[in-house]
Amino acid sequence: TGSAGGGMVEVEVNGLIEVSRCHVDPQLLAQGDRELLEDLVVAAMNQAVTKARELHAEAVRSMTGGMDIPGLDQALGKLLGGGPPESV
Repeated sequence: TGSAGGGMVEVEVNGLIEVSRCHVDPQLLAQGDRELLEDLVVAAMNQAVTKARELHAEAVRSMTGGMDIPGLDQALGKLLGGGPPESV
């Protein structure tokens, strides 16, 4: 889960980095500030995706039990440092 605006926008993603839920506080909608809403949704999404990537990396590290697997560190680095997905 990622949130922005003090929790006024919350976004959940699953393990496949697919959005499973998005909540926008009705007070934010009532303000009618489209640009603010757009910015908060993007921030919450990016936070949720970052958390999901971190959880993926932790799970992989846990499964490997400290084994030295060639290329694993580079793969995890790409997973964690990849930034938000490209627009499609």
